[in-house]
Amino acid sequence: MSLEHLELSGTNIRQLASLQELFLSQNHLNETIPESVGWLSQLVSLDLEHNNLEGAMSEAHFGNLTELKDLYLSSNSLAVKVKSNWLPPFRLESLRMDSCKQGPEFPAWLQSQINISEIDISNASIIDAMPNWFWGLISTTEYVIISGNQISGHVPNLLHLNNLYWLDLSSNYFEGGIPTSFKNLCKLQNLMLSGINISKDLLEFDEIFSGCVKMSLENLGLSGTNISGLLPEWLFQLRKLKSLQLEQNLISGPIPVSIGQLASLQELFLSQNHLNETIPESVGLLSQLVSLGLGHNNLEGAMSEAHFGNLTELKDLYLSSNSLAVKVKSNWLPPFRLESLSMDSCKQGPEFPAWLQSQINISEIDISNASIVDAMPNWFWSLISTAEFVSISGNQISGHMPNLLHLHNLYELDLSSNDFEGPLPYFPPGLELLDLSPDSRLICLRPSPPDPSMTSPSSLM
Repeated sequence: MSLEHLELSGTNIRQLASLQELFLSQNHLNETIPESVGWLSQLVSLDLEHNNLEGAMSEAHFGNLTELKDLYLSSNSLAVKVKSNWLPPFRLESLRMDSCKQGPEFPAWLQSQINISEIDISNASIIDAMPNWFWGLISTTEYVIISGNQISGHVPNLLHLNNLYWLDLSSNYFEGGIPTSFKNLCKLQNLMLSGINISKDLLEFDEIFSGCVKMSLENLGLSGTNISGLLPEWLFQLRKLKSLQLEQNLISGPIPVSIGQLASLQELFLSQNHLNETIPESVGLLSQLVSLGLGHNNLEGAMSEAHFGNLTELKDLYLSSNSLAVKVKSNWLPPFRLESLSMDSCKQGPEFPAWLQSQINISEIDISNASIVDAMPNWFWSLISTAEFVSISGNQISGHMPNLLHLHNLYELDLSSNDFEGPLPYFPPGLELLDLSPDSRLICLRPSPPDPSMTSPSSLM
């Protein structure tokens, strides 16, 4: 059940004078927040996250909220418009205002929130230098997210952040690299610095990630930071690591065999680098892996059953734009059920890859330019019954296309540069992009209207 309308006019709000907790998140509330909320002088927790609220919040919205400790306004279209010298009547412990506009100046009112333990002001349209007082403000904080702004400056040595377990500074204009003091953040589990111009060799971080932080770190985000060099050994000593995000960088060399030591890894993103040589079979030891992204590198060689041996949790596999070949037995049954597969330019032919038949949960599939020279098996059209994106272009796949009206979720279908023939089928009405070029053997004549009983996936088996 979701709440779509709640009248909080001045008259009604007075009747809630004793209210201490107001939780209305994840509904469909809209329009503006009434200033009368500011009359709830006993209010401790206000949660309006994930609605469709809009408009500005001023000093009047917070006028008498002297007891307020928890303020959750994320994922609305709100803007906080207060005077630069405004002193709030409250001392917050938890603040979540993701996607609430507060900029362009850094919100000065935060300076008074000296008891804060959780703060999220991400995507807040802040275009400003980071004030020095902020680093002192978060001295006892556990959770800090300021990503998706245009905040500039240097990150200082943070020797005092003993409670910090989540730090997200990504997609800002910080410079100067990672302070060496991070090695002593012994409780830090999540470090997100993606989209910051670090421009260092990975080997330079050896001292930082050899400290006690290596015993706690679970998520490391360094995508799009212009880091370079080889994948260093310290990286594979982060034994609790669950997510490693290093895509869109200048990292070169091979993927070390020691990648298999990261037994807790669930996400491995190394796409858009300069990695080369072969993918080690030890990748197949990562039994918790859900997403593997190695696309757009210079990787080469064959991948066999051993590369996927224990990947029972794998859902997303991205290997496009490498010089790879998948060489598995025709009766191989993968241990995973993929939802997204991107293998453009990965050789799988000449036979159509039979292992795909088991991937019944697929929603995105790209096996274009895969050197397939074969007839399209009937089961493929059933396999993609719930798919949204399908590309099999640049092969030599032959056969007739059946009616495809059952592909209700499909918005993009690329069958170009193949050898299909016969009449054009009926395509689903929701299709946004269809590419059949240059297939001269297809006849631009509609077949007879389809029998409704023949448009279900079962009729194509």
